[in-house]
Amino acid sequence: LGLAIWFMDDGTKNKSSYYISTNGFSFEDQEILMDMLFKNFGIISSLHKNKDKYVLYIKAESRELFTEIISPYICESMKYKLYK
Repeated sequence: LGLAIWFMDDGTKNKSSYYISTNGFSFEDQEILMDMLFKNFGIISSLHKNKDKYVLYIKAESRELFTEIISPYICESMKYKLYK
């Protein structure tokens, strides 16, 4: 549920997967987030540079898993953010 709420607020899809705007977090904290996503959910992510900050990218090979985990909790008005 928490991951879905976070995505509804700060997430977006791109041409192959998802981004979560984590540019307010330090680089080290973002590394902790990536580790947490992998350890708790098996989601593989990376950091992509956006101007002078980084954002969290859900790697394409984890897109379906990420979608499966969060989709039951996504509000109807936010489903446009998901791949089907």
